[in-house]
Amino acid sequence: MADDPSAQVTTSVQLPSDTGADWSGLWVRTQRGCVMTLEITRILILDAIILGIGDCLIRVTAWIAGSDGFLAVAQKLSSGLFLLLYVLLAGFHIAEFVRANSRGAK
Repeated sequence: MADDPSAQVTTSVQLPSDTGADWSGLWVRTQRGCVMTLEITRILILDAIILGIGDCLIRVTAWIAGSDGFLAVAQKLSSGLFLLLYVLLAGFHIAEFVRANSRGAK
């Protein structure tokens, strides 16, 4: 009898075992990529804020210095030192970010 449920053959499709791991791994990699992108964006925005504040301070000191030769030299030296410190700070932040992510990947 063809209508007998016990006589019907059921077939199941089995997926390879590694496809489940790929999909869950994709989700983890996507999350990690989003977090890394947000972290590097936060670092760059904070460093840009520091640079903006420093630029405003340099402009204010240039306005105050006016035509006084000594204050103009001091302003140029302080702006050069600020840019040097900014580059060192931004480089340190990026290096810390890369170091923290390379430790987390292992």
